[in-house]
Amino acid sequence: MTITAVLVMGIYGCDKSEGIVSREDTAEDTLTSVTAEVMDMELAHAVQVALSKQESLVDVDIVVIANNGEVRLSGVVDNQEQHDQALRAATGVAGVGVVDDKIEVKKQN
Repeated sequence: MTITAVLVMGIYGCDKSEGIVSREDTAEDTLTSVTAEVMDMELAHAVQVALSKQESLVDVDIVVIANNGEVRLSGVVDNQEQHDQALRAATGVAGVGVVDDKIEVKKQN
């Protein structure tokens, strides 16, 4: 429903020469944007699946955000081994180009 609403909005553009994007360009740009967002969601999901397969990360909450092949991992893990395992799992997923590591390791007393 959201995709349909966005595409319908693109139908009512004007000429580019007036500084307003035409309906064809708007629809194409919208489709490209939606496609990129879907690809980002699929990549983030694939990384989440890879993380969930790591036994030591089962009870760890790591947030995954993907944007054009760059994946940001954030959250808090108990130790360096969990941190390293999360990075290895993420970089092993097809389509991941760069991992932005924002994972924090809990301070040990």
